[in-house]
Amino acid sequence: MIDSFIRYVKFEKRYSDHTITAYENDLIQLEAFAKEELDKDIIQDLTFKDVRSWIFFLSENDYSNKSINRKIATIKSYYKFLLSREEISSNPTERIQPLKTEKKLPVFLKENEITDLLDKVNFDEKSDFETYLSKANKNVFSSSIGLLKALLGHTAAYNEPLYSLKFWGNFFLMWILVWVQTGFAMVIFSAALRGVPEDTIEAAKIDGANPFQMFFRIKLPQIYSTVVVVWTTLVILVLKMFDIPYALSANDDDKLLLATMMENARNNWSVGGDNVENLFAAIAVMLMVTVIPNMIYNARRIRREQKELGH
Repeated sequence: MIDSFIRYVKFEKRYSDHTITAYENDLIQLEAFAKEELDKDIIQDLTFKDVRSWIFFLSENDYSNKSINRKIATIKSYYKFLLSREEISSNPTERIQPLKTEKKLPVFLKENEITDLLDKVNFDEKSDFETYLSKANKNVFSSSIGLLKALLGHTAAYNEPLYSLKFWGNFFLMWILVWVQTGFAMVIFSAALRGVPEDTIEAAKIDGANPFQMFFRIKLPQIYSTVVVVWTTLVILVLKMFDIPYALSANDDDKLLLATMMENARNNWSVGGDNVENLFAAIAVMLMVTVIPNMIYNARRIRREQKELGH
């Protein structure tokens, strides 16, 4: 049953490799203890007292409370799995509670350190601060300048839209689409993150994972399929994007996308000439060819996941 549980957490729960290895080692260790100390061949037959004896054994062998709690989280998940598969009638870990761990006290500044810090700040020079604040408000909230224009060094008389700038205007056009799609992506990712099992997060905390490790090694691998779906959707959206650049950039030569180029070719189709002949059809084919790699990648990913699950 240990092998079945490992396949379950690997393919269905999509735990990280580090967590899977830790689960497997903990269960093998419990199985060895059951055979050597309790004379029981399978850990499905363990009782509440047997599990307590194992925890006491770990404590006597100088395991830290933090390590013991991680192992407790492992066997709790294992016995829940057995209970869901009706391999056992009761859960021997139901009354097992995590051991208390040491918590570091916060570091405080001493009274003399706070006094020295405040003495180094001159609160009398308010005029310079008020002048700076006034300029900042003007640059940020002024309708004729704005923050980005101020950063670029533009004056109030410079009325050219930022998206019409050469080269840099492309990035401002990109930001428009990013801002439009941020809400959609955040809703999907928030729903996916809420679906991450709590026991994996608990196990990672017991392992001492920091917030960055928690996200990149525990949560992100489990929502990888969602990330791929959102990425594919946005890639296809970008390829067929037409209205934003067509409406804002007035078809500038340095800001033409495939979709806007196809529209120009369609409008000029009746004019004839070698410069537009077959251009419309060629751009349409190019758009389709650009999408094909994303389709192939997703098809291979789905096939690989089905193969791992044994379908």
